[in-house]
Amino acid sequence: MQLPIELRQAIEEEASRPSLELLQAASESLSRGYRAAAIPKARLISSENDRIAYLATRLPATYAAARRVAEEILARIPGLEIESLLDLGAGPGTASWACSELFERLKQMTLVERDSDFIELGKRLARHSPQAALREAHWRNLELSLLDDCPRHDAVFLTYVAGEVSPASLSRIVGNAWASTEKVLAIVEPGTPAGFSRVLAARQELISLGAVIAAPCPHQADCPMSGSDWCHFSARVERTSLHRRTKHGTLPYEDEKYSYAVAARCEVARAPARVIRHPAKLKGHVRLDLCTVGGLDKKTIARKNKEQYRAARKSEWGSAWPFSDDWPSTS
Repeated sequence: MQLPIELRQAIEEEASRPSLELLQAASESLSRGYRAAAIPKARLISSENDRIAYLATRLPATYAAARRVAEEILARIPGLEIESLLDLGAGPGTASWACSELFERLKQMTLVERDSDFIELGKRLARHSPQAALREAHWRNLELSLLDDCPRHDAVFLTYVAGEVSPASLSRIVGNAWASTEKVLAIVEPGTPAGFSRVLAARQELISLGAVIAAPCPHQADCPMSGSDWCHFSARVERTSLHRRTKHGTLPYEDEKYSYAVAARCEVARAPARVIRHPAKLKGHVRLDLCTVGGLDKKTIARKNKEQYRAARKSEWGSAWPFSDDWPSTS
């Protein structure tokens, strides 16, 4: 996928001020920090050059993950209409850009971010958006752990936020986010074991609060993954020339691994199963690793099973598998 052209142009405009050498140095520092472990974004991104390097190198990947999750929300809740969005830990508004591209009825957006400089940067980017709701969005400069008076919004997104707070704060933030949710809540984290563990903790918290898990899970039961196995997916985003120059990249694309959970207050159309690995598309058959209502399963689809074979050939890592096959239900 590509970033919206208006967002690409806005980032190019911001990146025209510092030299390429300064952006490359800031990008390398960011990369080292992200690889080092759970370092709060406030410590990683402390200067204007850091923020612009983030726009050039990290925003596209975050956008891709948020957009994939927004697409899954629409697939799992047919007929859903989103008129208001709450973006918690918004940064420069990355998830809001992704949602504004897909939620056609958006009229009101609230973005909460603790870094006032990121808010000003996000406002400048938003001026380029063709979506009035994003251009006119209400921004709040606030720590998420202190947010307890937010009116309800149809959709709430927590994107790459959980890793920056303590487990105790995360429980409070998830609870407040759910209280602010009218229809659907999405939590998105890096697709690492640590990121998945945070998503899993949030998922359990939401179930305890009465939420319906809409995706990616085909069930409401305990997650069957454990040990060295974790649930994550991949979104591919096209690198801009600025992205490649800033990051010394050679490939024309980047794959962002992410984990997520979607919780809803309304009826959902869960996938009967979810493809959790790259399908092995071989001659005359396809092998799938699936998470099903009965747990983890491996399935081989032969060419003679025409309907399922066609679906299997089109499937990708993260795809919903539309056939139930009478798996014993766990929920």
